[in-house]
Amino acid sequence: HKGSLRADWCEEYLRLPGITGGPFWWNEEQTLIALCSSRFGAELLPQEYTLHLDPGIGNRPVRHYIGRTRQQLMYSEGIRALVHQKFLPWEFVVLADSGRDV
Repeated sequence: HKGSLRADWCEEYLRLPGITGGPFWWNEEQTLIALCSSRFGAELLPQEYTLHLDPGIGNRPVRHYIGRTRQQLMYSEGIRALVHQKFLPWEFVVLADSGRDV
């Protein structure tokens, strides 16, 4: 909510060592939103929800394809996994393989 995004808090967080840069540098604004929200009771998701750039879903309950993983892995592993779980019909794999937008 609007009151949770305060400039003074964001400036405080941006002074923390290691808060900028790293493998997920393009998501720094999401990190700031999460830190500000934590002052209102929001908590981090469990470890199995951690973002990663490597291939493989494993037994994770969810995978959020970000950055380069969206183009490289979302269709080749993500859509295929949903079809295998019978969440999506087989036609989605055919569309994904064609290179057209699903």
